[in-house]
Amino acid sequence: MTPGELFASLPERFRAERAGDLRATYAFDLSGADGGSWTVRVGDGALTVEDGLAPDADVTVSASAEDWISIVEGRMDPQLAYLTKRLRVAGNLQLALRLREVVL
Repeated sequence: MTPGELFASLPERFRAERAGDLRATYAFDLSGADGGSWTVRVGDGALTVEDGLAPDADVTVSASAEDWISIVEGRMDPQLAYLTKRLRVAGNLQLALRLREVVL
């Protein structure tokens, strides 16, 4: 799976019943091969994905594309990735954790 394929699949994987009143904007900046930038917006019971980084993001996630896919596929522990700075999260960490709850 590539990051582009992953982000394209998020709207169909979104679980509105788990989102509740969540309203947040997430920016993803992935480097390296297959890297790119995407913005994920959650609100009003929907999730949308846009190309590029939103300047108004509540959370910005940075990693290599390879590491991000490893985290998503469960081959890399996200906490270890964060502690070793292979995964960087700027902004509201609680909101970052909520995204995982609503798309898995």
